Amino acid sequence: MTLFIYDQIWDDLGIPDSVQALKSSADVALPVSASCNLEQVEEISKLTAQHEAVHAFGGGSVLDKVKLAIWNEDENIRPYVSRGRAGIATIPQGNRSGVTLIPTTLGTGSEANVNAVLQVGPHRRRLVMRRHAEAFEYRHFPSVYARLSRQRVLHGVLEIVLRTAGIASVANAEDHKRFADMFSDATRYTRQVFGVEQAGEDQSLLASIAELSARTHQVQLQESHTVWVWPLWYLANELSSLADVTKLEASIALVNPVMSRIGEFGYGSKTALSRLEYELGESLADFVTRIGGPLNAAATERMASVDREVLVQQTLSQWSGNMLPLGTASPAFLDAIFEEMASQYA
Repeated sequence: MTLFIYDQIWDDLGIPDSVQALKSSADVALPVSASCNLEQVEEISKLTAQHEAVHAFGGGSVLDKVKLAIWNEDENIRPYVSRGRAGIATIPQGNRSGVTLIPTTLGTGSEANVNAVLQVGPHRRRLVMRRHAEAFEYRHFPSVYARLSRQRVLHGVLEIVLRTAGIASVANAEDHKRFADMFSDATRYTRQVFGVEQAGEDQSLLASIAELSARTHQVQLQESHTVWVWPLWYLANELSSLADVTKLEASIALVNPVMSRIGEFGYGSKTALSRLEYELGESLADFVTRIGGPLNAAATERMASVDREVLVQQTLSQWSGNMLPLGTASPAFLDAIFEEMASQYA
């Protein structure tokens, strides 16, 4: 028995023939919304448990929902993801075969990593990590990405740029070299997309971007690292939740105030970052804002008008503390970052 789970938006967009064949051959096809909360996960888990093979087709939230549903088959995850204040929850080890993830977006790499983001409140998300889990099988269909707008493709590849730059800036020599090489590929692909109006027509380029995104999640670092991109990513996580914008839009808004403080979070090296920027030919913050902008006026207005006190408190609640991304960051330190972010759009 085979189950095909897909983002319901594709009923209107029209699923490409290469993927439609998988849907047609499935015993059950289930359209789902592009969201991921615990109630949805538990409902889908009842279905996945009844099928030997599961194909999931959608963006990061849909793929995360299916991953969590599969994990929920082994052991009820509710007790693990419902308790505590931190933005990270760890669930027990376990996995199953027969699951294939097919992404419809570029950059997040959700199909290739063993984490998932779960909505646990109206404006709150939690990163769910599985102990010693192996990644599921995944497939890339470049024809799917032809439906993405040029800006969506650019934002996707910028996620890879930031991810590779972050790891390269704190890794040891060998890991730095590997991620610096991927950073070079990501910035080259970004410039290629930026230079054309119809990026979706170059399926070879889009396939390369998808493969690179997945590869960034598959490299096993030689030692445990705290990645400086974490502050940017998780400050952006809370800003995007409260302002109702994408995480990449929030990251673009925050990149200047965060990167000007590299090293002040207790990790990250301006020297390592400077080496990357030397190759890039401009500051990484300038590159990201130039390529990723201009942001939608409504999005910048919502980000600039977010209640900063609420934003700071929620960010600290989620991500500060021992072994968490923000460590001992103070409220005043975060408030200064968010104030500088908002001032860009005053």
